[in-house]
Amino acid sequence: MKSNFPIKYFVMLIGVFITLWPAIYNHYALFFTDSQLYINCGNEFTFTEDRSFVYGWFIGITSLHTSLWFPIIVQAIIFNFVCFHFVQKLTPNLATKIYLPIILLLSVFTSLAWDVSYLMPDVFSPISIIVLYLLLSHVNLFGTQWILLLLAYLLVLQTHFAFMLFHCLALVIILLLQAIKFPFLKSLIKQWFMF
Repeated sequence: MKSNFPIKYFVMLIGVFITLWPAIYNHYALFFTDSQLYINCGNEFTFTEDRSFVYGWFIGITSLHTSLWFPIIVQAIIFNFVCFHFVQKLTPNLATKIYLPIILLLSVFTSLAWDVSYLMPDVFSPISIIVLYLLLSHVNLFGTQWILLLLAYLLVLQTHFAFMLFHCLALVIILLLQAIKFPFLKSLIKQWFMF
């Protein structure tokens, strides 16, 4: 396992470059009509009325008030880190071999690379869904890693308000499913169904 440690991060680093190909081709981060609102929010550390100020502050902090390349690079790193762990969860022995072909196909044939390269919080919606799955499939409820995943999930969720109701309901379901794993609740549920 230790021999795969550097390979894992090398694979993720290549994934970062693959998912940034539209920005690399454009020679700069991509902008949308709302991008200016987030940039201003990040530069001044102000609140916005109808948009997530968390993403604006994310831009302000990660750009270091130097370059808007940095926020999209950080977005790409976060996305590839979460996606690699998702693939690793599904296929522990093959993750380093199949991750790059998967990311390459997704970056060429879907809007994935465009979402990563835009100065918009849209990329955090799929990240939140993947982290949600990792929370759901985690074995050790309330362990250190689970709590870190939960905190990351709540932070990522605040960067983009889309699907907020879906995520709130899903989080309640996750907690219920995890709670069912406790022995006393299992026996209680069995007793309910015996009546």
